[in-house]
Amino acid sequence: MDPEMIDVLIERWTNLGFAATEVVDGKAIWKDFAILDSWGISQYDCPWIVVDGTERIAWLRGTEPGEVIGRDHFRRIL
Repeated sequence: MDPEMIDVLIERWTNLGFAATEVVDGKAIWKDFAILDSWGISQYDCPWIVVDGTERIAWLRGTEPGEVIGRDHFRRIL
């Protein structure tokens, strides 16, 4: 994802009332949402998701990965 687009998304979601980050133990982490690039790299850590860079998927920590939703999925439903 283009770094400028990341900034736009953060601004839009925070304007809706979501908190982008919080500081825990002196370190900024994602709070209400997380933004990762297509390789699973993020500006901040996110303790509530698991990222598999090889498969290029992410899911909620403590759960099993489910169906992968991507561009092809949205093309089928639109």
